[in-house]
Amino acid sequence: MKARVAVESDLTTVSEYLEDQGYEIIEFMHSDELSEELQDVDAIVTSGMDQNLLGMHDIETEAFVIEASGLTPEEIGAMLEKRL
Repeated sequence: MKARVAVESDLTTVSEYLEDQGYEIIEFMHSDELSEELQDVDAIVTSGMDQNLLGMHDIETEAFVIEASGLTPEEIGAMLEKRL
């Protein structure tokens, strides 16, 4: 298994692609509160619809955050490969 990646639930094609590439996917909704599960991921992929990720100003995470707007699942996968 590769890295754990949290993917916003409306990014189904991204989730499916990354899962096929061997990533462990954790789905979340942009309105979810930041849970311990999301704090324990290597990367977070968001749709970019909510510029203030999860509606919080004080999020502390070491996860790599990718705004998926305008990117293909393959481009997101390449970014993860390069960064992780």
